Amino acid sequence: MAIYHLEAKIVSRGAGRSAVAAAAYLSCSRMLNEYDGVQHDYTRKQNLVWQQVFLPVAAPEEWQDRETLWNAVEENEKTKDSRLARVHVVDLREELAEGNRSMFSRPWTLTCSPCLIPSTIGFPSSPGKNLLTRIEPV
Repeated sequence: MAIYHLEAKIVSRGAGRSAVAAAAYLSCSRMLNEYDGVQHDYTRKQNLVWQQVFLPVAAPEEWQDRETLWNAVEENEKTKDSRLARVHVVDLREELAEGNRSMFSRPWTLTCSPCLIPSTIGFPSSPGKNLLTRIEPV
């Protein structure tokens, strides 16, 4: 029998977090946060299997770049306690074929605007998907 796990967390400046830092961590990449000038480098992090940026049709093409997208989110929010994004952690068990795991991201594109959807594997027997979504339209 498959067991699943779903968790949602808020990325908030009031908690000392940043949407750019969360995006860099989830995508195992290096990004510069233009809001505070901090370089977030998670290139040593392993196990990134799949990632894709889903955007609404009317979104600017340059938002396909994660760093540009999440810096635009940071720029749009002005207060020191802004809620910038949500992180959805979905545990997809090994019963799913590896090729079928990415299909679970597609339904999120109907409700999230814009979305960054990288897929990571924490443990070989426990593949998971992390979805970083914008709380309000940019």
